[in-house]
Amino acid sequence: MAHTVTILADHLGFAGPRAMGAEYVVDAIIDITSYTAGGEAIDASDLGLSRVLAVMVTGQTEVTQLAVAECTDAGLYGNADASDNTDGSKFTIVVSASGSEGSGDLQGVRVRAFGLL
Repeated sequence: MAHTVTILADHLGFAGPRAMGAEYVVDAIIDITSYTAGGEAIDASDLGLSRVLAVMVTGQTEVTQLAVAECTDAGLYGNADASDNTDGSKFTIVVSASGSEGSGDLQGVRVRAFGLL
């Protein structure tokens, strides 16, 4: 697993978590250069957050594969290191291609994450 996280700037040029109600929101591109089976674990701290409460995949550059944020039956964001992630310190991007798990260089996956500082 190898990835680079780039936090995207908003319309004012600010690149970091910003307040939205009682939570913070951050937009980022996750460049997954070496995807392996089981998913790509992303630390909340890579996004400037201490805890991730929700993740939306809002776009991807490799359209032949589908990227999603994995969660458990209880709605918790799973991670590649454990079966669930009750502290919210990580989330996992899982990719599929035509019914099987994706592989290789997935390029950019754009996410919007909500969480706490």
